[in-house]
Amino acid sequence: MLQQLCSLTEMASCINFTDEASDSVRRKWTVDGTYTARSSYRCQFEGALRTNDKELIWSAKAAPRAKTFLWLATRERCMTADNLAIRGIPHNPNCPLCSTAPETAAHLLTVCPYSAELWSSVIIKLGPPFSALPVATTAANNDGSLRSSWTSQLRALPGPAHRNTWRSAICLIAWMLWKERNARIFNATHCSPRQVVSRIMDEARCWSAARIHQLDRLFEPP
Repeated sequence: MLQQLCSLTEMASCINFTDEASDSVRRKWTVDGTYTARSSYRCQFEGALRTNDKELIWSAKAAPRAKTFLWLATRERCMTADNLAIRGIPHNPNCPLCSTAPETAAHLLTVCPYSAELWSSVIIKLGPPFSALPVATTAANNDGSLRSSWTSQLRALPGPAHRNTWRSAICLIAWMLWKERNARIFNATHCSPRQVVSRIMDEARCWSAARIHQLDRLFEPP
């Protein structure tokens, strides 16, 4: 703060005030310095980072709570063990699903053996062309993030209909994995991957009843 105060004082020392000139308010966000609603809107987003969240998350037909969780997970902001450690909150550092590796969002939702089995089971139910998708791809794609992994899967699918289905499936599977993780920590209950798949199917039926029909393919006969 002291450094900022010194810098401000130095900048202000170069300003000369004259009694002849009248004061005026000018906005640097417009060419002529006048206020416009558009300039205020642009000002609010100055410095914002552009991402493909619309492609992966917000355009998905899914429950809002699932999309919100996915948004947090892709930014590594959900309360997995690595983030709990940063905040000094007591926790078990190992993944609650496999107990063999440190828990991070990327591990929990993709490369964990438990999660990988779950993804494989759902992919089998969806059938082709989803059956050609790799399961544990986080560490192998671009920057190793969840976003790059799932986005590359989306772009590998042919046609918008299949991509819409996979967007919804990503939201649903990630959300149910998170619920299973929390159930193990807070309720001391454990479900097998097969049981979680059954819960995924039940949740998909609820979404379908709410006119989220992208997951209807799960109920089609093989």
